[in-house]
Amino acid sequence: IAADLEKSVRELAERFDGLTRSRDYIAVRTMIAYMEEHLGDNVGVQDIAAAAGISVSLASQLFKQEMNETIHDCFTRMRIERAARLLVETDDKIADIAAMVGYQHENSFIRVFRKFNNITPGKYRELMRNRES
Repeated sequence: IAADLEKSVRELAERFDGLTRSRDYIAVRTMIAYMEEHLGDNVGVQDIAAAAGISVSLASQLFKQEMNETIHDCFTRMRIERAARLLVETDDKIADIAAMVGYQHENSFIRVFRKFNNITPGKYRELMRNRES
């Protein structure tokens, strides 16, 4: 009886652990989808957590656990990746692209872009377009 009970408890614990991981994964995917939809909006971690229906502290913990980066870092990276595509694919001004990816000030955008890519947006556009020619 003890062995059967122990086996049942172990199976239930494994099932519960799987459901918890699944729930956490869904919450993180919900946050990522929200960020993708709001790259150009003035959105904070509070808004992202609310989209998943969880607290900021839980959202931060789950995100770091599942993605190995903070919500803020991920959102910034997503914005810069979108900006990089826009720089190559459009002739929009850098200030306009900065606004499209959620930056109110062009200088802030340039600073963050340089931090992520080790090159300014203008030089990035020039370099990438010359590669395509």
